[in-house]
Amino acid sequence: MVTRAANIIPTHNKGTAAKEEKEMWDLLHQRRRELEECDARTTVAENLRFGLHPRSLRLLLCKSQTQQQTRVVQGLRQPPISLIRTSPASPSHNASSGMFLASSEFSLSSAWWSIPIKDAVGTIHEKPYRRSFRSSQAFMEARSVNASRLIIVDQFGFGHFQTIQAAVDSIPFNNTRVYTILVTGGFYKEKVSIPHNKPLIRIQGFGRENTLISWNDTAATFAPFNDPNTRPGRPLGTFHSATVAVNAPNFIARGITFQNTAPTPANGSSGGQAVALQVSGDQVAFYNCSFRGRQDTLYDHKGRHYFRNCYIEGSVDFIFGDGLSLYKSCQIHAVDSGFITAQKRQNASEDTGFSIVDCRVTGSNTSIELYLGRAWGPFSRVVYASCYMDAIIAPQGWHNWGDEARELTVSYNEFNCSGPGARASKRVIWSRQLDSSEASPFVNISFVQGDQWLPYE
Repeated sequence: MVTRAANIIPTHNKGTAAKEEKEMWDLLHQRRRELEECDARTTVAENLRFGLHPRSLRLLLCKSQTQQQTRVVQGLRQPPISLIRTSPASPSHNASSGMFLASSEFSLSSAWWSIPIKDAVGTIHEKPYRRSFRSSQAFMEARSVNASRLIIVDQFGFGHFQTIQAAVDSIPFNNTRVYTILVTGGFYKEKVSIPHNKPLIRIQGFGRENTLISWNDTAATFAPFNDPNTRPGRPLGTFHSATVAVNAPNFIARGITFQNTAPTPANGSSGGQAVALQVSGDQVAFYNCSFRGRQDTLYDHKGRHYFRNCYIEGSVDFIFGDGLSLYKSCQIHAVDSGFITAQKRQNASEDTGFSIVDCRVTGSNTSIELYLGRAWGPFSRVVYASCYMDAIIAPQGWHNWGDEARELTVSYNEFNCSGPGARASKRVIWSRQLDSSEASPFVNISFVQGDQWLPYE
């Protein structure tokens, strides 16, 4: 049974979180009126090499020194020159006020980051008071309410930290308030670990095409001697091969690509597992993110998880684990023959499984033969509902992983799927085509008790 969040994190109910979120967005109108009075002009963004579309990063420069002093968006001043040239060891803003320290080297006034909100947040902001705000500037200004808990990561030094892990490390253990880490566009070659005792972290990228976190460890990679979480000098194993590990509860990521660039292992070789994301925290959500790899891309290890409008790429068991997870409106893309899911439910009473709803299953070429899943656990449970399936799906659909006994206990189901790969006539006899009443428990957020913890649904 999945451990409920109330037992493992400090009290932080949905009502409080929703109120804070609404307050941030409601402040937008006031901030926008103030900025309109500052004769702001876009100037240097096009010349900055951030790997972004020019619209993705702008410095809005306000001419009036008086307005600089009286109309600062708290927490979002341009860092001093010294911060650009060197990486600070800790946040360079005043902790009591949440404001960056001013620099006399800037003759113009304050500067704000500008983010393409459509790319970064996509369609998740569906409530009326969010829906009207399309400008990236609005997104940043809204978060200024809690500027003391906003951490900016920029690999070129235009922020508090140059690595995501440094930003995570700066957050106190057992925190009871939400911390937002804003990661500007760029290629971040690092491993990132969110420890179990740092809940309530939000990581916001500049869009999954712009903000990428990448590493190339495999299960066979030898662990470094300075890593306390592994066995030094021994193979990492699948779990520790992950580029990003989310072990904390109440985590949300938006607009980021997580990838593992290890090459595809040769047939029959061992140690080729190369995880892009490992998630074992409870109540974790990903919006508009990409997960790219080959074998074992997304380790959905344990806990309740929600993936919306995401792109997931791989070949062998590239969504695997024992989580209780809902994949909604995602694209699942195979780059080679293999298996999409490997769910590890161990007994009939265990409340885990994968529900894949309104998704598209595609492949890189027509020669691919892809199974919907194979039985990692004897009671493996997977549902595909209202999904489009390309012709790459093997007619049998499902695989017993070489153990016929599992055919009697697994729960492999499809409902209302379409496309050339969705034909049910040749499916294995131990899979099921559900009717609407049977599919109902699997097709909405109640499957992961999302009405209790998902902030945007």
